[in-house]
Amino acid sequence: MFKRTVTTILAAGTLVLGGCTANGGAEQAAGNSDFGGKAIYLRGEMNDWMATDESKVVKVAGKLYMAKGTLKKEWAPYKFKFADSGWSCGTNFGYLSPSDGVAVLGGEPVPVNPCSKYEDMKFSPDADGVYEFYLNMAGETPSVYVKQP
Repeated sequence: MFKRTVTTILAAGTLVLGGCTANGGAEQAAGNSDFGGKAIYLRGEMNDWMATDESKVVKVAGKLYMAKGTLKKEWAPYKFKFADSGWSCGTNFGYLSPSDGVAVLGGEPVPVNPCSKYEDMKFSPDADGVYEFYLNMAGETPSVYVKQP
C-alpha cells in the first residue's frame, strides 16, 4: 500500500511539473517572438546588471516592450541596456552610435544595436522614482526611450 501511495504521488507531481514547464515555455516564446523566444531584461546599474523576474520586459503593444526601474536622482547617471540572460548577439541592445548613447526623459528614441558589447546607454532621472524603459522593435532599427508613469 505504501509503495502504491508513493508511486501515485510521484506520478502526480511529474504531471503537474511537466505541465507547468511546457505551458510556461510556450507563453514565453509567444510573448517574445521578436527575440526568438528568449526573455529580455532591463539590465543596468539600477539592478546590478542582473536578469531578474522584476526586470523582465513585458509586451505592451505590437512590437513595443517595457520594463520598470526604480531610480534615485543622486545616483545618476545610470548605465543600462536591454539584453537576454546570456548577453547574446541579436538580443543585447546598446547604443548604435556614441552620440546617441544618452536617453532623455520624454526625449527622442535612441537607436540601438542588437549585437552590442560595451555600448551601455545612460539615463539621468529628474527625481527619485519609478521609470519606464521602452524597447521598440518596430521599424528598421530598434530604439529605446524612457518615460515616467
